[in-house]
Amino acid sequence: MFMVGHRVLKLYVTVVHMKLFREHEERGFKARGQVGFRSTHQTINHIFTLRALIDEALYCFLKVYYCFVNF
Repeated sequence: MFMVGHRVLKLYVTVVHMKLFREHEERGFKARGQVGFRSTHQTINHIFTLRALIDEALYCFLKVYYCFVNF
């Protein structure tokens, strides 16, 4: 069986990822609201938005229900 070194495999995966990412962005396969795995969006931005929504709801004495799903 042919064994591939982890450096070569990492390089291959990086090249494939860059090509697929470019194709998806150019053809609009991802919805604008889908921000996962995009270099222009950071997790901290989403945490801030969720925190602001929760604070606003609590300020207005509204119940807040939220669920986090990790696929």
